Amino acid sequence: LDIGVGTGALSFLLLTGDPAARGVGIELQPRLAALARRGAEHNGFGGRFAVLEGDARAVALEGPFDLVATNPPFQVVGEGNLPPDPER
Repeated sequence: LDIGVGTGALSFLLLTGDPAARGVGIELQPRLAALARRGAEHNGFGGRFAVLEGDARAVALEGPFDLVATNPPFQVVGEGNLPPDPER
């Protein structure tokens, strides 16, 4: 399970290392979720990797998972300096 999958780079690396592995990625941002789906198909992982779009706190998952990876922005929502690009 890759929470905040982005474009899928970490998941693709893990899938490449184990041909029997299967994975699920969750991404909040629609454009990044679409890129992860395209990348999975382009790299031959389409049958082994699913991308769910939405807030990880609200997405229904079927587990268990042997590995969970994430790289979230560790900030309180609404605090800090926001970048001018809303996707960042």
